[in-house]
Amino acid sequence: MRSRSILCLLAATSVVAATATGVASAGTDAPAEPADVATGPGVDDGEIRVGLLNDFSGPIASIGTPSAIGAEVYFDYYNAEFGGVCGRQIVSVRADTKYDTQIAVQEYRAVKDDIAMITQLLGTGAVLALANDIARDGITTLAGTLAADVIPLDHIFVYQTPFELEAVNGISWAAENLAGDGPLQVGVIYQGDAYGEAGLAAVEHAASELGEDAVQIVATASYSPTDEDFTSHVQKMKEAGAEVVWLHDTPRQTAAVLGVSAQQGYAPQFMSTYSGFASALVEPLGELLNSLLIVNSNQSYGDEGEEMETLVAAVEEYAPDQPADNSLVVGWISGMVTVQALQRACEMGDLSREGIAAAMVGLEVDHNGITPDISFGETPEERIPSRANQIAEINLETTLPSAISEIFTSDAALTWTLPEG
Repeated sequence: MRSRSILCLLAATSVVAATATGVASAGTDAPAEPADVATGPGVDDGEIRVGLLNDFSGPIASIGTPSAIGAEVYFDYYNAEFGGVCGRQIVSVRADTKYDTQIAVQEYRAVKDDIAMITQLLGTGAVLALANDIARDGITTLAGTLAADVIPLDHIFVYQTPFELEAVNGISWAAENLAGDGPLQVGVIYQGDAYGEAGLAAVEHAASELGEDAVQIVATASYSPTDEDFTSHVQKMKEAGAEVVWLHDTPRQTAAVLGVSAQQGYAPQFMSTYSGFASALVEPLGELLNSLLIVNSNQSYGDEGEEMETLVAAVEEYAPDQPADNSLVVGWISGMVTVQALQRACEMGDLSREGIAAAMVGLEVDHNGITPDISFGETPEERIPSRANQIAEINLETTLPSAISEIFTSDAALTWTLPEG
């Protein structure tokens, strides 16, 4: 475990405060509390309480739990080093949604009166189901999904490159780097809901922009989140001759698909979004993961860089039993955005829900190299946080994605627009 003195040294180079325009800046002290700052639910003289509505015991707890811990570690670090925000400690309020939309609605209603904002609300389905409640209650919410169709929703913010752009950039990269003499033959296995259907539409957009001489979609197959047998899905890809299979899924399905493919002697290049992989897959799958590439937009845990050094030191200080996991990075990023939003609201003299919502408009966050910087404007298109991604393979030794490309934005990503409706 590293000492607090190391944390103090690292803090000097970390992104720690927002200016009056909402731009995060390194090496500055937290702003002083306005004498007449307004407050609202979840805020008292000593605390600002923020919600973590995540999967702690359900089918994707392997993503949800470390993501939540990443945010909590950032809050612990920030509270210790800078006294919190506006003279108040940032305190997380956990709610276990079990990745079940109905339970998410129940948990939201149980905690909503005691929180100022939501740092993570996991799952596209949960976000869509709660959109009206969130708008009515005026709770600024960082969506624990990268699904772009939630971006236009009132008070809801996606804070990294959306899933759809991961698919667009991934297929564009594959067409340039993996195709043989003819057009790249692509198959898609996707979750049969709003999340998966958006992924399929994104692959179709990339194929259309690249042209049939570059990419051809030869097979698609949907699944239910409760499905256990993927034999028919894999067989369909194999019979169609798919060279690349895009998985718009979660780690549970990735494990099943790779296992069935190995049994059938089928060895395409599998690709997926960040949410299609978790470090917990490395032990059961081992070298089968050599056939998987991940498209994401953030550094992997333990990569070089001063912000990552701060993150690793903070995890060792505040969550020493937590194994290395890339979801810690995503959680840390959501914590950074939360703090910058609260800092800006403090500077504007209003920590009420209305004040926090106002602070989000025009907020810019410098992530200090751990992920592309983001900004939020007024219109939905201006609230697309980033269009950039990188391609990563799985390092079996570290159990983490390891970048094999620079961060890039494909031409097809530049022409992609938010889905209508």
